Order: sequence, then structure tokens, then C-alpha cells
Amino acid sequence: MRKMTLTLLALTVSVSGSLSAQEALTGCAAKEQRLKTKLEYAKKYNNTHEIQSLELAIENVQNYCTDEKLYEERMQKVESKKKKVAERAQDLEQAKAKGDQKKIKKKERKLADAEEELQEAISELSE
Repeated sequence: MRKMTLTLLALTVSVSGSLSAQEALTGCAAKEQRLKTKLEYAKKYNNTHEIQSLELAIENVQNYCTDEKLYEERMQKVESKKKKVAERAQDLEQAKAKGDQKKIKKKERKLADAEEELQEAISELSE
């Protein structure tokens, strides 16, 4: 019984250690790992077109991706999303000035969507 408990404990520690190692990946390494995970699923379901696309994507990440370049691209995306939020906020203010409730609701939804996209872009910075 004690031997079994020790075996289970060792297994638990090794599994949790490998999970935390995967979670710690950032930048290009994390991007490559996500693609490899998708590739495993594509192979599991024999999706040949997806397999080819993912293999090419992994090769491109390995050959061309740098953490600095990836961070710069993500910062540009954040700036673009900030601009979009500002535009949507301005559109909402214009709709409020006109007093059209239907347009106000529509512009509020668009602003909320833009803010959500901005938050997603910001969260990608830490990946």
C-alpha cells in the first residue's frame, strides 16, 4: 500500500511539473507549443490539410519568430485596438447627441465588443 501511495505521489508530482512547465512558456515557444498541440489533434482526426498547414506554421515559427518581433506585433495590435475603442466611443457620443435610442444601443454593443478585443490583445502581451 505504501509503495502504491509513493508511486501515485511521484506520478502526481511529475504530471504537475510538466503542466507548470507548459504554462511557463511565453513568446515564440508558447506559440510553437500551441501549434504542436493543434497538430496532435489534427493527426488524431487524420485532417491532412490541417496537418500540412500546421507543419508549415511550426516551421515558420521555428525559422522566423523572435520574442522581440512577436512582442512588437502584439503591441501594434494593442495600439490598433485602442484606436478602435476610441473611435467606437466617439461614435457612441455622436449617437447620444442625436438621441436615437436604437443607434445608441447598437453603438454601445460595438464599443463593448471593441473593449473586449482590446482586453484580449492586452492579455496576449503576457503570452
